Amino acid sequence: MRVSGTISCSGMLTVASNKTVLGAGGAKIVGCGLNIKNAKNVIVRNISFDDWDDDAINIETSTNVWIDHNTFFTGYDGSVDTKRGSDYVTISWNHFDGQDKNSLVGHSDDNGSQDRG
Repeated sequence: MRVSGTISCSGMLTVASNKTVLGAGGAKIVGCGLNIKNAKNVIVRNISFDDWDDDAINIETSTNVWIDHNTFFTGYDGSVDTKRGSDYVTISWNHFDGQDKNSLVGHSDDNGSQDRG
């Protein structure tokens, strides 16, 4: 899927397996985030995220995910959260600007058995 311009939304948009979300010049997602849950082979690249109301990108129980060359401004919760046993996740060449919760790896100190993968 190619994203161009600004997408304004709320909540979380679901990204299914075997999908690439590729931003064309100036692509922005404002007001919501991407939920990559129970998915495989997902790429998110070249998108700016701002003012999300949960996480900008939530990766949960997923494998083979690549988050690359995105820009994260400010939002409610984490910029990129990787949790609940997600494996083979690469977060590379991103820019974090102004957010105090940039990256969560694992979801709870009390539930390490589920986060191990």
